[in-house]
Amino acid sequence: MSAKAYVAARKKDKGRILSEVVDLTGWSRDTARRRLVGAAEEPAQKVVVKQRLRASKYSHEARRLLRWVWEVSGEQCGKYLVVSIPLILEGLERHGEVVEGERGYTATVRDELLSMSAATIDRYLQQMKSDGHSRMLSRTEASALSRSWPNNTRAVDEGEGEPGFFTAEVIEHCRPGADGEFARTLVLTDAHTGWTFTRTTPNKNVLHLLDVLEIALGTIPFAVVAIDFENRKEFSSTALIDWARRRALEVVISRCDDGSPAPVLKNTDLSHRCRFPYGFDTEAERQVLNTAWSLVNDRLNHFTPTRKPLGWEWDMQGRRKRLYDDPATPLDRLLAAGVVSPAQEAELAASRERLNPAAIDHQINDLLTRRRLLARAETGHASIPSAHFEALTGSCAGATG
Repeated sequence: MSAKAYVAARKKDKGRILSEVVDLTGWSRDTARRRLVGAAEEPAQKVVVKQRLRASKYSHEARRLLRWVWEVSGEQCGKYLVVSIPLILEGLERHGEVVEGERGYTATVRDELLSMSAATIDRYLQQMKSDGHSRMLSRTEASALSRSWPNNTRAVDEGEGEPGFFTAEVIEHCRPGADGEFARTLVLTDAHTGWTFTRTTPNKNVLHLLDVLEIALGTIPFAVVAIDFENRKEFSSTALIDWARRRALEVVISRCDDGSPAPVLKNTDLSHRCRFPYGFDTEAERQVLNTAWSLVNDRLNHFTPTRKPLGWEWDMQGRRKRLYDDPATPLDRLLAAGVVSPAQEAELAASRERLNPAAIDHQINDLLTRRRLLARAETGHASIPSAHFEALTGSCAGATG
């Protein structure tokens, strides 16, 4: 007896068929009835609906321009790039790098690029992003002087509300074995604005570091109040103390409660990304690096937004989440702080207008090529991977927040 015969049978015959099925299967009458009716029904024909591909919201020209602006910006993440795109576009237009009506650039394409969200930017750039930078642990050592230093608090703890309180970090450009003499780069980062100064010295001699600090005081466009050296052995010298006293600067060598070096505040990403498998031994190599640092600083301070931590909040699951302010460039934070004169404000704004983001990127790439040629001549290698030195052209990663 088939299921279709059960459905077509008379009521009296259906009762008899159900009884037979119950005796054979042990099902209840309701289950037997449901199974027979379900088996008798014709299987529904599946309707295949062709999925329509959604048209892209943004044109090919806008996506191509986004990729170029991302490269010029130093490969910023979407949260930062959405803030820096207007600044970079204005600089490119001002210097004739993009002209309306040429190579697909129009007012419509510009508006498309400016309307992209951070998530959209990251999605379009996903295929181009890669993590090719080396990650190495810091080789700097804790300073014994920090245990007897009269002020073991962090300089930035009391000074984050205004510009002038800097943290210091040392980047070591050594070979894998860390043998012999090699260059060091001093990185100074302002806690309030994120303003960054970097310069390379031949070695860790404190006299070379003091020379760099003198250059920093003459280059940074606002007053330096204090420098937090964060428990670094390179700075455990009475010469540094005497220099700070002559300059009327507060120098802090901070440490954590367990005696380990305090974490860097804003320059961690920069110091970790700029690690190389070969050293900077010659004067020519150091000159190339310092020229590159000057360009990188211009891009960081004028076109690269940063975020400042504001505190913590707890979500619905009770997990703690870090709160940040809105991204802004170090220059914009400095102008908003009101610590420079109107004449200085006008000069700083004019200095940004004089910068060509595309020219900065081109010059950095030229320096990368020159550095690779110097390394090839020194080591005799047929080719030197460029990814390690190309960290000089990147900024976000990490963000400096």
